[in-house]
Amino acid sequence: MSGETPKKLFVGLGTNMGNRRKNLARARQKLKLDCKRILASSTMETEPVGINSSKKFLNQVVLMENHRFETAVSALKRLLSVEVMMGRDRAKNKPDRIIDLDLLYFGEVIRKGHPTVPHPRLHQRRFVLEPLTEIAPSFIHPIKKKSQQELLKLLLEKS
Repeated sequence: MSGETPKKLFVGLGTNMGNRRKNLARARQKLKLDCKRILASSTMETEPVGINSSKKFLNQVVLMENHRFETAVSALKRLLSVEVMMGRDRAKNKPDRIIDLDLLYFGEVIRKGHPTVPHPRLHQRRFVLEPLTEIAPSFIHPIKKKSQQELLKLLLEKS
């Protein structure tokens, strides 16, 4: 990858257990080990979406700059290992999460297999689009051909 511009890596962070701010900070600290710089959005508190829980989430999006990942698969493996290090057990499929790390964008499109990039539901989630718009408003969704700001506007108009 020498001389190449690294692919933009955007990660969604969420937590609704324990000290949520500390959980986000700890996850960012672990992700920072894999890149030269992290640009983080502010946090937003949200109701759970798509899960049965009464606990509110803190959500945030980070852009990992000059990261060491060559593929979306290697990035996803690292995200999942951070979740495990922080105590998440996806096998138990609990609705509450000490940390949830979602690969949102990786600079390539993967429509089949795992992971799917960009994240298939990010354009439907305000808790993803608001922080994305904060840190990268003009970043273009490679399939929808719209900026994060435009996607957020469309989502807000629908609701």
